[in-house]
Amino acid sequence: DAVSALKGALELEPRALRAALSLGAVHRSQGRAREALRVYDAALAIEGASPELRERIEAARSELVAAQ
Repeated sequence: DAVSALKGALELEPRALRAALSLGAVHRSQGRAREALRVYDAALAIEGASPELRERIEAARSELVAAQ
């Protein structure tokens, strides 16, 4: 499945920002914003903040707040 493939890609290349963004998006589409944030935070620690990554982090945080 997509989650397994993207996790595998990140294991091979932890700096693969596109894979991290995609994995986070899959988690968010499945209603798993907390897991998406974990992926985004790991990417942030490795890659630093890109505008797109910051945007995705804020969106996932908003989803968590709305779910509470």
